[in-house]
Amino acid sequence: MISIRPIHLLVVVLLLVVFAAPEVRAQVNSDTDSPTKGQVDQLVKLLAHSQLNRRSQAHQALMSMGPAVLDLLPAESTQLPAEVISRLKTIRQDLYKQVAKQSTAATAISISGDFKLQEVLDQLAQQSGVEFKTDADTNRLIDVAFDQQPFWEVVDSVLDFVELDIAPFGAEHASQFILVDRNVNGISRSELARYESVFRIAPVRVTKSKTFANPAVDSTQLFVHVSWEPRIQPVLMQLALRDVKAVDSTGRDITPENKDTVRTINLEGEGRFTEISLPLLPASPEAKSIRSVSGHFDTMLPARSESFSFPVVSAPNNELPLVYSKAGVDVILQALKTVDGRLVCDLKVHYKNAGRAFESHRGWVYKNPCVLVNAKGDPIKPSSRETIGQGENSVTFRFVFDTAVDLTEDMGYSIKYFTPTLLVERRVPFVLSGIPLP
Repeated sequence: MISIRPIHLLVVVLLLVVFAAPEVRAQVNSDTDSPTKGQVDQLVKLLAHSQLNRRSQAHQALMSMGPAVLDLLPAESTQLPAEVISRLKTIRQDLYKQVAKQSTAATAISISGDFKLQEVLDQLAQQSGVEFKTDADTNRLIDVAFDQQPFWEVVDSVLDFVELDIAPFGAEHASQFILVDRNVNGISRSELARYESVFRIAPVRVTKSKTFANPAVDSTQLFVHVSWEPRIQPVLMQLALRDVKAVDSTGRDITPENKDTVRTINLEGEGRFTEISLPLLPASPEAKSIRSVSGHFDTMLPARSESFSFPVVSAPNNELPLVYSKAGVDVILQALKTVDGRLVCDLKVHYKNAGRAFESHRGWVYKNPCVLVNAKGDPIKPSSRETIGQGENSVTFRFVFDTAVDLTEDMGYSIKYFTPTLLVERRVPFVLSGIPLP
């Protein structure tokens, strides 16, 4: 795949400026990383121009601004001309492909030189958005040389050097790592771990058990720890046992027998890791370790979230429901009214491409925030949220705000709903090796 470097992107934009119509040239900023809302609004208007070449030039100018323009594009509502809706959909789809690739790749970390541990942690935090907190001595000096290396590999390398570990609990939020002293007999973090995109996969323990009622039957359970970068929260993770292969150090096949089992991992809450057990066949009595375990997780990741904003004013019945669309998501304002001095808002959220993420686990949908924004821009949280309807790929909520709003006039209030608009399916392969047996 050919990638466009920043200098080449600048050339593309300059060519657009030279050959585009005057009104298009006026809206293309030489600073292509920072498009403004005014420029984008003007270019969106030109998408409905009577001349095809003007529409095409505006389309290309918006595309040249890159994914940064997505936050400034209007929702595809029925209030827009059909040509504008069609072009906005195409622009979003093309830019989402770029976003999907960028957001589901591992964060690249670059740190090089002799630093105090605290300085290394500060640079890691700046480049990854993860907060590191510890009571350990952070004045010790370490020599690091990381050049665009994946986040988890860098974290494990640094923690192995200073003999620290990440506490599984106690963090104040999902993007905080609490660093604690490592068990003196503990295996280094990087020794058994494997890395794939935003994920870190590592065996944490092996248990062997025998049933007293039938001593001939024994079992082996391998527990695997799967963590991901805190900046992204999977909405679905599954492991099909038919795809798991395992061999002990003597060469005996200890692959799981129950091939039809598909493990769906519980991802409720805002955790940054999960643990799954693999039921393996008994290893050979002579085996000292599991030579290898391989397989893959099927995941669905929210690569991008966006907001949908509705004005808080009374609307004639023929204007409701009001539908705003972005990518594969429709957010529908079904009702807006005041009851006993409180604002009541019914919103339906329909996901066209949620796929398996909507089959059984919808917890991620119920975490999507919705706020009332006043004229000053201050967000007001709802006092209650009630689910009043469910469909195959949709949920309808009733939000109640303890705020008196006069719907007969525009007071500058708006309802803002946030949700993932781009869900990306990713297969995460793994091969774990050299796992000691008890």
